[in-house]
Amino acid sequence: FELDAKIKMQGNWSKTFPQRGFSIKAKDDYGGYPISYKLFPDKQVTEYKSFNIRAAGNDWNKCHLRDRLNQKTVQQLTHIDIMDGRSCILFINGKYWGVYELREKQDKIDFLEFDGSVIEGTNKAFLDMVGFIKNNNMSDIANYDSVNKMLDIENFADYFIVETYIINVDWLGSYTNNIKYWRTNNPAGKWRYMLWDTDLSLGRSNVAGADTANMLNQAINPPTGNPHSIMLKSLLNNIEFKNYFVDRYCDLLNTIYRPYKFKKKADDFHDEMFAEMARHFQLWGNFDSLPFPWSLYYPYLGLAPDVPYWEANIDTMKMFMDSRPFYAFNQIQNQFSLLKQVNVTLNVSPAGAGKIKLNTIYPDSLPWSGTYFDGVPITMSIIPNQGYRFLYWKSPIIIQTPITNNT
Repeated sequence: FELDAKIKMQGNWSKTFPQRGFSIKAKDDYGGYPISYKLFPDKQVTEYKSFNIRAAGNDWNKCHLRDRLNQKTVQQLTHIDIMDGRSCILFINGKYWGVYELREKQDKIDFLEFDGSVIEGTNKAFLDMVGFIKNNNMSDIANYDSVNKMLDIENFADYFIVETYIINVDWLGSYTNNIKYWRTNNPAGKWRYMLWDTDLSLGRSNVAGADTANMLNQAINPPTGNPHSIMLKSLLNNIEFKNYFVDRYCDLLNTIYRPYKFKKKADDFHDEMFAEMARHFQLWGNFDSLPFPWSLYYPYLGLAPDVPYWEANIDTMKMFMDSRPFYAFNQIQNQFSLLKQVNVTLNVSPAGAGKIKLNTIYPDSLPWSGTYFDGVPITMSIIPNQGYRFLYWKSPIIIQTPITNNT
């Protein structure tokens, strides 16, 4: 497609990198959607006003895929809003500019930043909600029900689970950053959070113990105050929300964040980009030739000068995916003073007779096992396949004390 468009540089700190990102907005005097094209194959949308061309942000020339990987990982099984994307290459005036990410943008919403400042729309309803949660007892059912009408609880829980699990160090801590939340432009709209700029995650912090940082505790008890942590901490005083939050955390660790699944998605991204990366590094990998002396910084920043270094960075990220679940489960247990971790194993007999729903998930194959916590109730239901009906639950006999034979 062709269009008459406005273009500007996109990003904050990433603007200092040699390969710049761009925001594209179609010029249109009639309020329509001048871009008639299916930019993102996974979506049914075929008309757009604007989009971003992103140079991987703070993951530039490292893995060059972290944020898009995080977005795609949560796209199917979570309630988080994302900015869909796909890998692309960019030419400007016929000159090759390397590997980029084509990313969608949102409009027609009340869209706010981390501190409640307005990007689009108005912030009054959000600030009113924060005040209500802060000043009322969330263990009270009526108060919690009122919050449910203003805030998408499932989205809110998923958002904090994902950000704390991937350890996004450019999010909450000594400062607050990269938080975007919104609601549709009508009074009945619920506030929802959007996954935004997770380039400094999945081990991308250049410090020892990148997989062990306790981001969960930091989100609940941040060193600097912010309205999002205030809401989370208050809502966790409600036992229904607390149990849901813990179970949902386990559900996601036992599904999309299973290391073999997470690493498979990373491998898919690698394979999608691999054929183009040699040409990309021919342009952007020779740091001595760049206008800024990046050769002085790339060993510390992890910048890759070539394809083997890029692949080594991806392997390091996959090591994070392997080790992170152990620490995450322990951090949940310690944060909420839970008794112990337990293994839940599910199966049906005969094989293929039906499916089991556990909390919020449907295990994709049986038998299936996952880690949960003693003392936090789980819910299960059976969905029989055609030609079968459910008869009863059965659990293995657990012998509390040894049986002795005195004869």
